Amino acid sequence: MDTDRGALVSCPYQKKRPTAFTHGLFLSPKYKGPQIRKTISPQTLFANSLTLQEVRDLIKYKYGLQKEAQMQKYAFEALQQTPDEHRRGFCIPEIYRVMVDEEGSAYTYIIMEYVCGKTLGALMDDDLHKELGLLTEPENSHLGVPFSRSYYEDKLEKAFKLLLSFPVPETVTAPGRWDGGHIKHPLFREFDAPIRYESIEMLEKHINAVAAHRVRDQDSALTVKLERKLHFVCSDLYEGNFMFTDAGDLYIIDFEQANFLPLSFMSFAVDTRMRAVCYMLYGKLDLPQENLPAMRKAQYWFSIAGWQLGRS
Repeated sequence: MDTDRGALVSCPYQKKRPTAFTHGLFLSPKYKGPQIRKTISPQTLFANSLTLQEVRDLIKYKYGLQKEAQMQKYAFEALQQTPDEHRRGFCIPEIYRVMVDEEGSAYTYIIMEYVCGKTLGALMDDDLHKELGLLTEPENSHLGVPFSRSYYEDKLEKAFKLLLSFPVPETVTAPGRWDGGHIKHPLFREFDAPIRYESIEMLEKHINAVAAHRVRDQDSALTVKLERKLHFVCSDLYEGNFMFTDAGDLYIIDFEQANFLPLSFMSFAVDTRMRAVCYMLYGKLDLPQENLPAMRKAQYWFSIAGWQLGRS
């Protein structure tokens, strides 16, 4: 178990995600096989040798979806094409292999690069405990950089500016996931859009119809005018989705709510102020603000009304 570079498997069977990773492969207690040596690369091991059942027996895993894997692959490849000086200190785990559950589930096993570090949430907890006098030496004291709120903010700002600048593939013409699937975003009930949108115009029309629900004077209803350009928008700003390594590099490790969307959707994700990351990014990404009032109104109705609301 002393590999230089390990792997993590995403799948639906482990609901609790680890918040701190160690070097090497994360072996299941059920594993009784031979030790894995440094000479065996995880790329070779997972690309050719393991069956799906062996993956289940060998590795502990986190939750994963096939569309999430597609978006993470896109982000990794786009980042690799970015000049080194622009992406230095920001990383996305490489995916080695995607395995579909043979039982017909919508979930998949995502075999990816294994990140050694701590989540932003865990690091913030360490800092809070230190301030309260509950931790005399914070757990992140071994790290080679002075972690502070300003350090987190600078890293996140750089990362999200880079994500929003990624070129959208020419094959993507509609808002949503890689193949035009349902949008996953906090605007919608349970973060899942009720329908697929064939165009930005269709999405805009639906949001406006929902925002105008129960408004007697339709002329006074709040409306959105969405930007006609799509961007790579990562809207899940949960602190556990961001990991810092010992060297201070930032990894984004979750792409379930990554979509190709108009820029106002990034504005709304930050504006929710649901997470500390929202506050860290607020006012730093030069995002449009004019659609937020109508989007807030629509989000209220999306959250409490039936899925047919606003559909003609």
